[in-house]
Order: sequence, then C-alpha cells, then structure tokens
Amino acid sequence: MSYSDGAGQSLSASDLSNQTDAESALTSINQAITDVPRRTAHRRSDQHAELGELGAHTQQENVISAQNAVQATDYAMATSNMSSTRS
Repeated sequence: MSYSDGAGQSLSASDLSNQTDAESALTSINQAITDVPRRTAHRRSDQHAELGELGAHTQQENVISAQNAVQATDYAMATSNMSSTRS
C-alpha cells in the first residue's frame, strides 16, 4: 500500500495481510483524516497573517506616496491658483 498524508504519516510499508496490521493502517488513516481540519485551520491562520502583513505594507506605501505628493507640491503655484480661483 502506498499512501502519505503529507504530514509524514506513510503507509507504504503497511502489511494488510493480517487483521492487526490492517487495523493499525486504518487507525493511521483515520488519524490523518482527523488531522485535516486542524492543518487546514493552521494554514488559513498563516494565510490570514500574511494578508495582514501585506495590508500593512500597502498602507505604509500609500502613506509614503501621499507624503511625497505633499512634499512635491509647488506651494507658489498652488497659492497662485488658489488666489485666481477666489477672484
């Protein structure tokens, strides 16, 4: 039998020719099935953390971009434009 649950549980050496070994293989399969939701939840938690980091990074880039836009403003031109629109 060749099977691996992705977490290191391998049944490739399992001998299903007797009841004891077959029951042991079934126990291993049942444990692997039981572990799926836990591994999935852990993976989702990791992905959520990565998304949070990405969001924080994007927000930081947006703030820096806004700061650069403010610093790059030609205040003389902006003041002149404000004066001409108020007249």
